[in-house]
Amino acid sequence: MIKKVFSSLKGLQGIDNLPYEVREKLDEHIRNKAVDRAEEKILLSSKEKESFSEDDKQKLIANCESEVYEEYKSGGLKLVLAALGIGYFI
Repeated sequence: MIKKVFSSLKGLQGIDNLPYEVREKLDEHIRNKAVDRAEEKILLSSKEKESFSEDDKQKLIANCESEVYEEYKSGGLKLVLAALGIGYFI
């Protein structure tokens, strides 16, 4: 069974070629992870949380989304696990 899973993973050509449903789920996961990272960065910054405008927060989240996307794009196994919903355990 494990061989079957890994052989099917070889067929993946990257994030952009994932089926629509899997890509939607992955995008949601990436967005949630980016929001968590952005909140962490805001808390660790020397500025007060209230001093961040909504525009600043959206830019920070977009930047974090790009970081997470690149991490998953470079890490195929993590991508597949995230798409299956078990990426939280890594």
